[in-house]
Amino acid sequence: MKINKFTSLFATCLLMGLTACSNDNVSDADYSNSAKDKDLTGKTSFSITSEAKTRTSGVYNSGVDFYWTPSDNIWVNSGSTTSPTLTASSSNNITSTTTSAKFYFDGTYTAASYPVRYTGNASTSGNTVTIATSQNQDEANKATQLGTVGDCGVGTATRQTDGSYKFTLSHEASYITFMPYYSKEELAASAVVTQINVTVANGESLAGTFNFSDSGLGTAISSSSSNSVTLTLNGTSSETGFPIPTTATASKNAAIMVVAPGTYSTFKVTYTLYDSVTGTKSTISYTYSGINCTAGKNQVIKTDLGMATYTSRKNNYYMWDAKSNYWNGYESSQPLLNNAVNTNYAKSSADARWYNTTFTNMVQTKAINSCKDEPTFEALTWYIGAGSPQLDNKTLWVFAKHLYVGGIWLKKQSKISNFSSEVNYTGTNTWSSGKDIKFTVAVSGKPESSVRSDYFYLPALGQYKDGELTGLGEKGYYWASTPNPVNDGPRTADYGKVISANCLRFAIDTQLNNVYVRNYYERYVGMQVQAFE
Repeated sequence: MKINKFTSLFATCLLMGLTACSNDNVSDADYSNSAKDKDLTGKTSFSITSEAKTRTSGVYNSGVDFYWTPSDNIWVNSGSTTSPTLTASSSNNITSTTTSAKFYFDGTYTAASYPVRYTGNASTSGNTVTIATSQNQDEANKATQLGTVGDCGVGTATRQTDGSYKFTLSHEASYITFMPYYSKEELAASAVVTQINVTVANGESLAGTFNFSDSGLGTAISSSSSNSVTLTLNGTSSETGFPIPTTATASKNAAIMVVAPGTYSTFKVTYTLYDSVTGTKSTISYTYSGINCTAGKNQVIKTDLGMATYTSRKNNYYMWDAKSNYWNGYESSQPLLNNAVNTNYAKSSADARWYNTTFTNMVQTKAINSCKDEPTFEALTWYIGAGSPQLDNKTLWVFAKHLYVGGIWLKKQSKISNFSSEVNYTGTNTWSSGKDIKFTVAVSGKPESSVRSDYFYLPALGQYKDGELTGLGEKGYYWASTPNPVNDGPRTADYGKVISANCLRFAIDTQLNNVYVRNYYERYVGMQVQAFE
C-alpha cells in the first residue's frame, strides 16, 4: 500500500526576540518505538523536516532550540473540533535526539488537512496535558525533560501534491530559562544551585493537568491545579546541582522550566544553594509582579544572586588590640576553612601581631591599636540587652569562595533608647565584676523588611586559636575595646587566669544561652575587629 507522508515544520522558536534557532544535534539513546528496519506497509508517515524550529528537548541559544527525542509521539484528529477522533502515531524513525523525524500512523489518510496535536513525550492522552509540579534537568542547557513535564503543541497538516502531508506545530506551553550567577567573586566548584522553585498566588494555575484541544491548552482540571513548580538540577558529577558562574552563562547552568501560560500577579523565584565542602544549604528568593508567560515563548531570568561577601574580612582577625592582623605577612598561609591550621601565627610580643599586653588591675585601660574603635563592655550590654537582637541561620553569605549562613542582627546605636558606652544596661553584670553576661536570643532570621534598616549584621566568622580556624558559619567572636579587669596571667595559667579582654560571642547552633557579652576571653585568640553601627 502507498505510504503517504506528513511533513511537519515546528515553526515557533521560543525567543524573546526573533533570533534563529540552532540545529545542532545532541546524541541520545534508541527507543523501542523507532521505525528503523520495521515493516511500514499500511502506514501513513508524518515527516518533520530539518527546518523545524521547535521540538521537545531544549537547549538555550539566545532562545530555546528544541529537538525531537525517540519516545516522542503525536496525535491526529480525523474527526471534528467538537467531536474529535484522536489517533496516536504507532512508531517513528527517531534513533537519537534530532531536528527531523517521521511519525507513522496505521492506515491511509486522504483528507486535505488534519489537526495535529503534541501532548508530551510518550503521551497516552490526546486531549489532556500535564505540566509537572516536579521537574528535573540532568545537565546544564540540555533540557531533555521538556517533553515529559508539559511541553505541548498544535498544528494543521496539509496534504501535498505527492500525497505527503506537511504541518507546522506551535508550542502551547510557556518556558522559563533561568541563569543565576554571582558577580561579586568567583565561587568554588562545590557551591551549586540544586533547585529552582516558582510559586505564584493562590488560585493561579502554574501547573497541573489541563484540558487540551486543537486550539491548545484549555482550563486546568481543578483537582490537579498547582501554583508551584520545582525544578531539580542534578548536574553531571557527584555534586548535585549546576555551578554558579560570575556572569549569566547558558553553557554553565541554563535551566529550563515548563509552566502554564498566563499573567501572574505575584511570581516568587526561590533558588536553593548548596556547598558540599561547608555543608551549607539555604535559599535565596526574589519576588516579581505581573509576569506574563506567553504560550510558545521563553522568559529569560538572569539573576545575580547578590549574597553579601565577607571575604575581605579575612584581614580583620586580630589578637586583642594587636598592631597587625593575625596573618599579616603570611596571607598565603591563612587557613580559610573550618579546622584548617597553620603555624605561622604570632608567638611572642616581639611580633606586631601579638596582643596588647598593657594591664592594670581594676583599671579600664582601653585599646589604643586595632580595637580602639570597638564598643566597650558597657556598650555591648546595650546592643544585646536593649537592641532586640535576632540570630539568623538562613541568610546566605560568602567567605573565601564558599557559602555559609549564620550571624546576628543588632539594632544600630542610634535606634536604641538611652544607649551608653559608659553605663551598663539595667540589670546586667558590671565590667568590674569580671563576670560574663549570658543571653538567650531567638533564632528568628532577618528582621522584617519594614524595620531592617534599623539593624546591622555581623556574620559568624569564627576565630583563630593557635593558628586553627574554628566556628566559621557557626559562631561569631567580636573584640571589644575594653580589657578584663582582673586577669593578667601567662598563657600557661589556669583557665580564667590568663590575660584577657572583653568581646561579643554568639552561636547559631544552640537555642539557650546563645549570646554572651564576655568579660573573659584570652587575648591571644584571633577574632574579628569590626565597626559596630
